[in-house]
Amino acid sequence: YNGVVLLLVLFHNAICTDIFSIFDCSEEYDTRGSKYDGGSGSTQYLVVDMSITCHDSLYRSYEAGAYAGVAFYAGVIPLLFLVVLRRRDSNGFLARPLDFLVQELRLETWWFEVLALVFRVVFTGAVLIIKDVSFRLVVGQLLAIMMMVICGAVQPYSHKTNNNLALISYATLYFVVMFTAVLFNETLGSSKLRNLLAVVLTLSLIHI
Repeated sequence: YNGVVLLLVLFHNAICTDIFSIFDCSEEYDTRGSKYDGGSGSTQYLVVDMSITCHDSLYRSYEAGAYAGVAFYAGVIPLLFLVVLRRRDSNGFLARPLDFLVQELRLETWWFEVLALVFRVVFTGAVLIIKDVSFRLVVGQLLAIMMMVICGAVQPYSHKTNNNLALISYATLYFVVMFTAVLFNETLGSSKLRNLLAVVLTLSLIHI
């Protein structure tokens, strides 16, 4: 039981991101007259597997499974973690595998790591539902700002160093997304500046 819960916590974000990627379809391509034409003259493809066209029967089956996965992994699991941690004093056996989530937190902010888990799910997974990439990046920036504000306001960790590191991490995420938006929208006119910014972003991601 302990090992299963630990693996679930460690891989929860990766699982959710894979599930949400099912909803990430490409822009529409002109497929009139080709075998990929579904009748409308244009076709969208699944970004993670361009051999699958969105809205066909195979995709619909994947989409149905993804909805079930979202409900369980992105909804039920965080809620269960929240309930178990809230009642950890009376549910010692169930809460024991999750003790590492709260051991660095102050007693009154026991919920913070569950919030951080939900943030990661939304930041890297749920935003894929948004079709407009520019707006997706704006939402990512707002989410990072939200976590910075919460960290600064409630100081969830018992040690000041951990609070400072959390603030730096979320601030770094904010700037990474902001600069990604700059690159995506080609705000910088110079190709050399864009290349330099791309290198900085890559190094930032490696650092994170």
